Amino acid sequence: MVVAHGLAGLAVLVLAAVAAGLAHATGALAHLGPVSAMQVHVGAALAAVPLLAWHAAARGGARPRRSDLSRRALLRAGVVAGGAALLWLAVERAARLVAPGRRGFWWVKWVVSVELDPAPWWRQPPFPLT
Repeated sequence: MVVAHGLAGLAVLVLAAVAAGLAHATGALAHLGPVSAMQVHVGAALAAVPLLAWHAAARGGARPRRSDLSRRALLRAGVVAGGAALLWLAVERAARLVAPGRRGFWWVKWVVSVELDPAPWWRQPPFPLT
């Protein structure tokens, strides 16, 4: 019964970390009471690490088999890597249609200035970058 509770706790923490990260990234939720969505994201992820280590130790490791290093496994890994590269290129092409002349995470790389606003924190926009 302890294993089920530990696994449920791990699942709850992982889901909380993913949900808080998405809420922070999309701007759907800036603060959750006195803490920000990013603090919930990081806190849930850090709390999940010991449970993940306990889960991995309790299950034991799978022993490598001879077929793990086979030609078929290598080809499968190559297809997955090629698919990931094609997906990345497709996203880059789509981003160039929306923002021509810019590449990558341009909203991070080319921040011109950060201005301080004398207004209280709760009246300021979540991303005061120009």
